[in-house]
Amino acid sequence: MITRKIIIFFMLAFKLINSVKATEDLSETKDKSSLGSFLYQLEGSADQSVRPPVYLFGTVHTMPHTLIQEDVKFLLTKAQILAKEIGFSNYEKFPELYEFGDVSLDHLKEKGFLTAVPPQWPSKYLSPEYKGMLEEKFNTDLQQAWGLKLEEVPPSIIHHCLKSHFEIRIREILEQVPSLTNNPNVTNASEVKTEIPTIDSYIKCQKYEKMYDLEDGLIRLETLYNLPDLATEKVEVSVKKVEKNLEDLIELYSHGKNKIIEIFHEQTKKNEKALLGKTLSEAYLTGNTEELMKGVDETTFKRNQLWLPKIEDIICQNSQSSILIMVGAAHLLGEKGLLNLLKAKGFNFTPLTTIKY
Repeated sequence: MITRKIIIFFMLAFKLINSVKATEDLSETKDKSSLGSFLYQLEGSADQSVRPPVYLFGTVHTMPHTLIQEDVKFLLTKAQILAKEIGFSNYEKFPELYEFGDVSLDHLKEKGFLTAVPPQWPSKYLSPEYKGMLEEKFNTDLQQAWGLKLEEVPPSIIHHCLKSHFEIRIREILEQVPSLTNNPNVTNASEVKTEIPTIDSYIKCQKYEKMYDLEDGLIRLETLYNLPDLATEKVEVSVKKVEKNLEDLIELYSHGKNKIIEIFHEQTKKNEKALLGKTLSEAYLTGNTEELMKGVDETTFKRNQLWLPKIEDIICQNSQSSILIMVGAAHLLGEKGLLNLLKAKGFNFTPLTTIKY
């Protein structure tokens, strides 16, 4: 049987995916002349004699791109420059390390990671099979990134990387589910090739003259995961997480794509009523900022502050180009949201109802 964790993850993911069906009525009643509550334009940038347009777009990263109005998608493809939330500058060089690929060896030492390696790790703590799996998976990237071997890196880093790869693999599978493709001719998961369900996936396939990332792996680790806490995590806790992450990955791969899809389709039928309730996508489509603000915390505001000078530089340094700044909608909201922070810096963004190029 697939683990409860995987099933729950599928249910949550499919809940967002099923918002396509659940929000059909919302789409019909929505004012078609409006481009939504989370699309803004920098005042003054509408006048081409001043500068090309600068747009700020709040999104829900996991929402199917089919829910975004065509006028907005036109904008997404026509902007010359894209500034987006997340980017890992070293991901292609060190894919097994994910966010940690952007962390330097000096930073690891500064945070105390290298002094947190337990004696006889991993031989004393893991079975030979699990130890061999980790060495095969990580040794090359660890050597190239930091000049280290598995036994020189604490289990807290390893479990974080394994957890990230589990989530990546889930997304890869979900992006190949037939019900996400909007293609009535696709009836088998194996037939799906390059369909793009989410907004973020859609954006990845577009071409821009320049692309900027508002944060790298190190910023994410510092703000979202509290890097110092991860460095001081107890060895016993980290080792248990490593073992659980390995078990989940093994089970995920061993079931195969079609089997996993079959399982979570069954879960969908059993939980149909729950899946058609209020969702993040519904809150977004109806402009329900109160609902969206429930996910906002001090971490959100901290990331906003870190992004602010980068957004200022992007706008000022690219005065001859049209710019699209795309972040999660929740980052725009509240007193410490990007709209207010940018306004305080002299960048006043107003809601956009039509697109002109």
